[in-house]
Amino acid sequence: MSKALHNKKTTILVLGFGHHHRAASTIYRIAQYESKFNEMGVTFEYIPKQEIGFKTISAARNADIVINQKCLINTVLGRMIASVSKRLILDLDDSVWARPDRAYHPWTLWRIESRLRWWVKSSDQVIVANSYLGNHIKQFSSHISVVPGSLDLKLWSPVRNKQKSSTDIIIGWAGSPVSFSYLESIAPVLRKALECNSNLRLMIYSGKKPNLNMPFDYVPFERGTEHLFVRKLDIGLLPLANDESSRGKSPMKAVQYLACGVPVVGNVVGATADILNSKNSFAVENNEQWLKAISDLANDTALRAKMSIAARQMAEENFDFNKIGEKLIRLILNYCFVVICPA
Repeated sequence: MSKALHNKKTTILVLGFGHHHRAASTIYRIAQYESKFNEMGVTFEYIPKQEIGFKTISAARNADIVINQKCLINTVLGRMIASVSKRLILDLDDSVWARPDRAYHPWTLWRIESRLRWWVKSSDQVIVANSYLGNHIKQFSSHISVVPGSLDLKLWSPVRNKQKSSTDIIIGWAGSPVSFSYLESIAPVLRKALECNSNLRLMIYSGKKPNLNMPFDYVPFERGTEHLFVRKLDIGLLPLANDESSRGKSPMKAVQYLACGVPVVGNVVGATADILNSKNSFAVENNEQWLKAISDLANDTALRAKMSIAARQMAEENFDFNKIGEKLIRLILNYCFVVICPA
């Protein structure tokens, strides 16, 4: 394994899954911590997945650390990058071997898993977002650390003494249009909940207006306003499919709800159990449970207040930007080689 880096000026090359100013995964896993690294004399260079090529070899050679953020590029190019990397780190925040829409063709799945095994074994350190991923990866490597996503809890915070202009209880969902299938899966129960609870008001925040056959307020996505939307909510919705893709995710949406003191109703599958528990959320599996959980929260002020406090406490203890950032710096710069191998 590589030795700890003690030079004052360190360059980190990030092979990003997406653009570091636009892709949520790259932002929350790496880019949001850049200012903390800068304070230590560390500078970053990013190459998004679609631009990774043979020119990347030269960039890797010039960097002190290379972080591959779940880019399972072919092993021929990967071997060249690894051979010139002084320290190679693989970061995973979801089940890269699965996808939500349909199963991979067996040949494609074999190729993906072969590449994943190679990258895991070739990396000096593997950082995963949750214990579910850690349990899958530990069959290939013992150098695994669990580092969850985080938020700036000064920005993502509950509204104290929230003054309501009406008696409406706002239930809401925030997410990308690519996740509309999850929202649409609970459309029937949402319609029923609105019919049964006259005090409920549904709000949706996304880059595109979903096609839902029910009354709702649509708030268009605008970068930097996500927290303002979540802070308006009384109940956060987290519909997920119980498939391999969802089980490997650590939904930042769930962390955002908790940080703003918003109780959650959702499908607790796989890694979501690292975030949600019975104190801050209702785990539901069918329409009857969805309807009951939403109705109970909508009509019980004391219950919402109690779960709101538990939600914020969970965020402060486990998803604080400053605490997670310090841990990530130690791992990436190898100041303290911490191995967390999930049981």
